[in-house]
Amino acid sequence: MTPLRRLALVTGLMLTGVVALAAGCLSSTTPPMPVSEGGSGDVSLDTSMHDARKTHADAAMDTTPTMDSMPDVDSSSGMDAMDAPPADAADADADAGTICTALTRNGSETDIGCGGPVCPPCKVGKQCKASTDCASPAVCDIPEGGVGALTCQLPTCHDGKKDGLETDVDCGGPTCSPCNPGQVCLGPSDCTSLVCSASADAGGDAAAGTCQAPSCTDGVRNGTETDIDCGGGTCPACIVGKQCVVMTDCTDNICTTGVCSCPPNMAIVPTNLPTGGDYCVDYVEVTYKDYNDFWISNPSLLTQASFCSWNTTFTPANGWPPDLSTLDPDCYVAPPGILPGPPCNNSGYPVNWVNWCQAYAYCAQQGKRLCGKIGGGTNATADSANSMKSEWYNACSANSVNVYPYGSTYSGSTCNGVDFPSSMGGGIAPKAPLTPPYEELTSGGTLTAGHDACQGGAAGLYQMSGNVAEWEDSCSGTTGASDTCLVRGGSFMSAAAGLTCATAVATARNYQGADSGFRCCL
Repeated sequence: MTPLRRLALVTGLMLTGVVALAAGCLSSTTPPMPVSEGGSGDVSLDTSMHDARKTHADAAMDTTPTMDSMPDVDSSSGMDAMDAPPADAADADADAGTICTALTRNGSETDIGCGGPVCPPCKVGKQCKASTDCASPAVCDIPEGGVGALTCQLPTCHDGKKDGLETDVDCGGPTCSPCNPGQVCLGPSDCTSLVCSASADAGGDAAAGTCQAPSCTDGVRNGTETDIDCGGGTCPACIVGKQCVVMTDCTDNICTTGVCSCPPNMAIVPTNLPTGGDYCVDYVEVTYKDYNDFWISNPSLLTQASFCSWNTTFTPANGWPPDLSTLDPDCYVAPPGILPGPPCNNSGYPVNWVNWCQAYAYCAQQGKRLCGKIGGGTNATADSANSMKSEWYNACSANSVNVYPYGSTYSGSTCNGVDFPSSMGGGIAPKAPLTPPYEELTSGGTLTAGHDACQGGAAGLYQMSGNVAEWEDSCSGTTGASDTCLVRGGSFMSAAAGLTCATAVATARNYQGADSGFRCCL
């Protein structure tokens, strides 16, 4: 307590004593002053009453506090211990006295009618002491520029602090830009990479995680990718149906209006995978004309895989060279017991008499692949009827929906099997030998009239049942000629049971027959 305050307190107490003394005197009964017997009017004082009043005043003065009798003062607080109420009691008194509907600021409010522990949170622009005084998402802060009183204000994404709904400093949440790898996040949208993984040191929040760097295996499109985990120069090229920017973003180097597309004469087939995407399949079996173009290019035998080192030629075992320019009744070389084909230019017929290695080499030279596993590579023989694994089976069955390429009920007049009518260029006449594969394309490169009914499991895909059985990149091993590989879909020699999409016959890799052909995928 300061000396001036001590003096004022003592003075006040002394005045209190004086007032009390005066009150005591006034409360006493004062009899009328007697008149002297002489009748002169002189007043004669009652000396006994005078003495009593003097004694009472002296007693009052004796009880007035002095400077020396004042309690000791805590000089650090400037207040007597007896004068200072407990802090909790003071806060409770302030809360109890708060009227949130008053027209003036009172009690524990931080502004009129709001803030503090009793009243509702304050709106933007109102005074505050802490962010708890403000209605979310507002925070309690000084104005930008650092000048002014604390007020409720909307957080900004450039104030250099984590506030509002941000998950880290000036990033994340619904209003700020996503955070960079290494910063705290609550969900994928908080991160530039769209990948938020759990982290034990994410600010102590059990639900928080850490933004991760983009990768080609995280299942989202991020970084420089043009689609999910592909394209952009850092990840593998994208399959057909995925987004692209330049041709190198696509496995087939064809980017059309921002989408990886199939080359001409290939059908688009959905992958049936959760990640989506498509792939391409030759719309008909590889023809004599197409294979002849490959053959006359004189491809190198030295580029074959080790399990094809036994293959010393790319010439089919029979029916070669093809007749591409004349109407010749011998355009198809039939094995014993099989009728020759009608007079024709055989450029549009499916090439046959080829082994697995010849088919594989042809597709590779075209920048394609022998149909195998969806996404590329060899398909396991055990997955021959798995539409999420086998390119060939998925394309034939329309994602496992159809038993035959055209539906689930067999029709002997739709595709070229043993029951195909001889009047349409195939099948078995009564007691007659089998006819050869029928022509797929005219010399002008268009589908042969009447033979487009045998459509596969995708629009514009033909002859996946019958005609010639097709080699698949699905083999039992990688030893060599003795490995068995699957041929699919049956041929003109097959009955109903052998013409299904699930038909897969294990055949020696070096087999060459009238019923064996192929098509490519991409």
